[in-house]
Amino acid sequence: MGRSFLATGLAILMTLSLACAAQTGGPDGQESLTTLPDLTQPTAMGNSLSQERGLPGKRQERLTLAMTDQVSYNFNPFAEGDLLFPVDPSAVCQTLYQSLLVYWPESMAYQPLLAEKVSLEGQKIRIQLPAAVIWHDGFPLTPADVLFSMGAHQELATRNGLIFDSLIESIAMEEEDSILIQVKEEAMNGGIRCLEALARTLILPSHLWEPLLAGKTSADDLSDRDLPRVGSGPWVFLREDEFALSFSVKDEASTYVSLLKYQEPLLAKTAFIHGDLDLLLFSSPFDSFYQPLWQESLASEGLDLQSLLCGERLAGISLNPKSQDVMGIRAFRQLLHLAADTGAWSQVLMPASPAMDSSQLLTIPSLTRGLDGDLIRQALGEADQETINRKMAEAGLIFDRDRLRLEADKKDLRSLKLVYPFGSEPIEAACQAYKTAAKELGIDISLKGVSRDAWQQTYLDGSYDLIYQETEINESPALLSERLLAIPGLVQEDQVPTDQFDGSQGLFLIQALGQAQNVNALTASLEDLSLWMVQEALFIPLAAGSVERGIWNPASRLALDPLSIFPQGASLEVPRN
Repeated sequence: MGRSFLATGLAILMTLSLACAAQTGGPDGQESLTTLPDLTQPTAMGNSLSQERGLPGKRQERLTLAMTDQVSYNFNPFAEGDLLFPVDPSAVCQTLYQSLLVYWPESMAYQPLLAEKVSLEGQKIRIQLPAAVIWHDGFPLTPADVLFSMGAHQELATRNGLIFDSLIESIAMEEEDSILIQVKEEAMNGGIRCLEALARTLILPSHLWEPLLAGKTSADDLSDRDLPRVGSGPWVFLREDEFALSFSVKDEASTYVSLLKYQEPLLAKTAFIHGDLDLLLFSSPFDSFYQPLWQESLASEGLDLQSLLCGERLAGISLNPKSQDVMGIRAFRQLLHLAADTGAWSQVLMPASPAMDSSQLLTIPSLTRGLDGDLIRQALGEADQETINRKMAEAGLIFDRDRLRLEADKKDLRSLKLVYPFGSEPIEAACQAYKTAAKELGIDISLKGVSRDAWQQTYLDGSYDLIYQETEINESPALLSERLLAIPGLVQEDQVPTDQFDGSQGLFLIQALGQAQNVNALTASLEDLSLWMVQEALFIPLAAGSVERGIWNPASRLALDPLSIFPQGASLEVPRN
């Protein structure tokens, strides 16, 4: 039915330095406010510059934060990216807007958030909305807001919108506050994939957003300055000027959050080091507390800081069994796996986490802790010379020790290309280390660093031999299912020879993952998939652990717990030595 199913429902239902600005204040500690009559009053959407300037509340009543780079400043809930702020379109961090439900890796289950109840029965998803939720402007939350938010993603052709298009057969109102979604019967793992899309869809007030989206066909058509600031989340928009954006915290008397708008990354970092900020959020997945710049600066200032950890990721190298003939040989892919010192780069790529276990090769640690690690490690085997020689023989290859090259039919193997996103020294170093290790086995690998957009597109196109890969933050079984289904050659009509790649078994196990109804069944399914991944040698794990979201200064002694504004499972940790 495409995008029409929601359209019908909707038709019925519906650059100066910040240091000066941050230091103004009276002798009692209350921030002074200056009235500027030439500025407009905030609109009902809360998106104009406020007449009140400065920061709200006393210093101890306010969490003051900034980002390492303003490129991640965002109010567009349809934008692409997973470290955008204060509106995070991936819905990992929900401050202003909220999703109907969230996935908690620790319990391996979805939990209702904005919804009162969300249930999956077969191919039917039922959403029950609570009766008492209101938007920050006093209007009630209604099913029209849910339908509008889903439909908007479809009209703007976002990732979630494309998923809704491909999975949803129909949608209907059952009762006044109840919605029924019928998922297409033929969609593999359609139920959990639709739940995941709902969990990553921020629900918006349709009475404010509908006029704005008229005629828009892309998220790029929306300007942050024109977007509403009215949501349902714990942060309530207070005011904004050229220098700062401030919120009050819902249900917390005299508690505020101010996001300072530093125009240069160095200014934000300097302000944090000098104690002007409580929290500094990272704007790039390449930012880290453990970068030499930070270590030198913090050591010189004698600061006792903590790392803000928010969610988990798995990183490694994906292998394409379809890229060229030799990659279609299972023994050769297993040889590529043996070339890696799995886990050696774990603390370089994810220094906030302990060294990973080689058995954690499928998904994030929270989902693999219950697996039989001994069984998986046994299937991996040892990278000893006997095993390496056997795999070379099985692949029909001869190792020329004088030239350190593998040969097939007396010809050197073609060089393999490893694609990675440039901009991160640890990622480039890890890829370089793998290239060097593979060379010792006679495998020639060339590195190709590209932009993050080009890197992501290369993965989606399947136009690679090897590619550095990271899972999404807090990967769920549904996201894992999508990632595995993207393996080139997996789908039936596109498979490589079955004697070298058991794609049908992979599809069977992926489908079983979507049918698992409890933790025990999920654990068994994840273990079977792990063993299949070992057999087919499709992924080389390099690191797994917590995502560094920022740096916290515990000397602030604020009344507001900084973890209260981040998702369940976030933590503050003393940095590892």
